[in-house]
Formats: sequence, C-alpha cells, structure tokens
Amino acid sequence: MLGTLLFNGASLIYAIIGSLRGRKIFLIAALACTFVFLSIRSDFGNDLARYEAIFEEIAATEWRGIYDVNPGFEKGYVFWNKLFSIAGFNAFLATAAWLSILGYYRLISVGVVPSLRFFSVFLLLFNPGIILIQSSAVRQSIAVAFFVLSSGFLVERKPFRFVAMILVGSTFHVSVLVMLPLYFVLRPAPIARKTGFFHIGLYVVAVLAGSSMIRAVMGSGFAFLERYNVYAGMDSTAGQVVTHLVRIAFLLFLGQYGRGATGLGSVAIRAVMIGYVIFAFGSNLTMIVRLSFYLEPFAIVAFPVAVRNIKSRRLAHIVITLVMMYYLRVFFNFFADPTWREAFSTYRTIFS
Repeated sequence: MLGTLLFNGASLIYAIIGSLRGRKIFLIAALACTFVFLSIRSDFGNDLARYEAIFEEIAATEWRGIYDVNPGFEKGYVFWNKLFSIAGFNAFLATAAWLSILGYYRLISVGVVPSLRFFSVFLLLFNPGIILIQSSAVRQSIAVAFFVLSSGFLVERKPFRFVAMILVGSTFHVSVLVMLPLYFVLRPAPIARKTGFFHIGLYVVAVLAGSSMIRAVMGSGFAFLERYNVYAGMDSTAGQVVTHLVRIAFLLFLGQYGRGATGLGSVAIRAVMIGYVIFAFGSNLTMIVRLSFYLEPFAIVAFPVAVRNIKSRRLAHIVITLVMMYYLRVFFNFFADPTWREAFSTYRTIFS
C-alpha cells in the first residue's frame, strides 16, 4: 500500500498546484505519475501474473496459432499481445496505460474547471474501482479506455464514431458492447430536476429486488453469475447498508446540484447515476458490478461539475471534504479486505 500511496501523493500534489495556479501542465504531470505507476507494475493485483504468463505463451507461439493459446480471450487482445512480443509485457501495459490516461486527461481537461481538477484527480486515484481494480483487470481496462475516449462522440452526437470505438473496445473485452444502448441515454441535454429522484427510485428497486429480477430473466444462467462472487470480497451487511445510503445521497446531490449541466458534464452525471443503479442490481453479483467499471470514471467530472454549481463556498468545501473522506475510507477498506490485501498490499515493479 505504501508504494500506491507514494504515487498517489505525488500525483495529488501536482494536481493541487495546478488547481492553485490554473495551469494545465501540472495536470499533465499528475497524470504522468499515474501513467508511470501503471506502466512499471509487476505481479500487482489478482490477475496480472496470469496475464503475463499468457502473454509469454502467446509470444512464444507462431502467428497462425496464437488464437488457440487461450480461446476465451478476445482476438484483439491476443493480437496485441503477439504484436508486443518483442517489446515485452510492460511495453504492452504502458500502451494500455497511455490509452487510459489519455481518456482521463480528456475528461478532466474538457469537463472540469482548473480550480477543481485536484478533486477530479483525487477521485481518480482513491476510488478503487478506477485505477486499482483496472490495474489488475487488464483486458477490461483497455475496453474501459475506449469507452471513456468515446465520450466526445456522445457529446457531439456522432453515433457511427461512437459505435466504432465500442466495437474496437469489444475486441479486448466483449462486455463493453453492453454500453452501446447508452448512446440514447447519455445525452448532453440539461439535467432535469426529476433525474436524481428517478434514479434513486431505480436504485431502491434494484437493491430490494435486483437479484430476483435478474434470476427471473436469466433462469439457469444466474448460477453462472453467482460463481464469480468468489472473485471479489463482499461487504458485511452493515457495510452494504452504509454503501447504499451513501450512493443514494450522492444521487440526490448530483440530481440537485447537477441540474442544468450540459455537454460533457451532463453525460458524466447521467453515466454515474446509471453506474450506481447497475451497482445496486449487482450488489450481490460481482459480474454485474463489473459493468459499472465502465461508468465509474465519469465521477471525476460529475462531482466537480455539481460542486461548481453550489453557490455557498463554505458548503462546497464541506461537500468536497465529505466526499474525499468517504473515498479515503473506501480506499483503506479495500486494502484491509482479505480478498485484495495480499494481491495489492505490496506494489511491485519491474525493478523489484
């Protein structure tokens, strides 16, 4: 955890300086620290060692047989593994990290005012569902990057380019195809007063009846989803209640202070709200929760946009402090969870 904190601390210091001085170069420096963190990691997280072993196996295989090495992997991911066979696994990771950082940079630089960019960087670093989980889930992290990069086409309403980006992302992780229908939902139109309350209603229904609804729709396929619950630790009942209450409060906040937001801010707020509802549907099904990873990064725009609309400066500072305290709690609980502790507690690098 110490290595992760050092990188996060360095990034956050640059971001704070950038917010104080209003200069974009410090945002670039902050994200460059995170880029290095992602690029030089080794055997960090639950799955990275397995991905590296498969990379080496693909690298040692002739081109005509690479798709037989692991038939369950998407062809685009396998192709890029082979393409980087000479440069090495960490060159592949660095390229994937560059895609992710490019997407996050575009979100923050376009959607967030300079004075609040430190808040965006904090949310990026201390929400485990963004950098930490994606640093282990290599295939999905690349698909997430393509979805984040497609956000510009959501704002500009360019459906063919949006679909093209999603299709490219699906060659790395097919689950991103689920995001295609969101083109009709993630609109740059102003956020209405009822939006927050509507999503709170959906959230409550999802918490109370989500698993039953999914079971009814999927039938025997429900057992397939259940077996993946061993992949991630589940909160205690008390922990889940706190998480649900906080997310409902966040929905209320985004609905209240996100009203009138347009463009990327509107798209980001809608994305976060939908992500929370997906999380609620999958609160006892890890595989459903993983779909929310595609929408989680938009919080780095949604919360600053809502905070900017708070007229009282003191209240804005209180909200920022409370949100940061919550995510610090989530961050440290992540490292205390037995499921993640051993895999993430020690940040290993290629120089270790």
